[in-house]
Amino acid sequence: MLGVLINHPLEGIEAVIAEYKAIQDAKKFNPESYKARPLNGIWATAPYLHNGSVPNIAELLKPPPERVKTFYRGNRHYDEARLGFVSDQPTEGKRILFEYDTRLIGNWNVGHDYGTDLSAAQRVELIAYLKTL
Repeated sequence: MLGVLINHPLEGIEAVIAEYKAIQDAKKFNPESYKARPLNGIWATAPYLHNGSVPNIAELLKPPPERVKTFYRGNRHYDEARLGFVSDQPTEGKRILFEYDTRLIGNWNVGHDYGTDLSAAQRVELIAYLKTL
């Protein structure tokens, strides 16, 4: 590279700039090339959203104002009906579980309207389908 810059400085600088631009363009988000994570095993990945502010899929499918404001995290028992872990009990055996409060800054569970236009029956059907993945 040094030889190229010494013997052909203009071409070398142009090549470096072109390579830099190509790298920057590759970093830009392209929705046509974005590959979403597979839904296989989605039932075992609770709690949901980037900050874990939704305890189960049933809550995720509700409009944000209707989602639970507080729930307990750390339970090891699976809640098959809601597709997540049991989150409405403050203890599991002798263990005291962590109370997650979505009203605190950084813990919000607003936004991300997934399935909020589905009927109650359609939500149950969607949950049943996700259990099969």
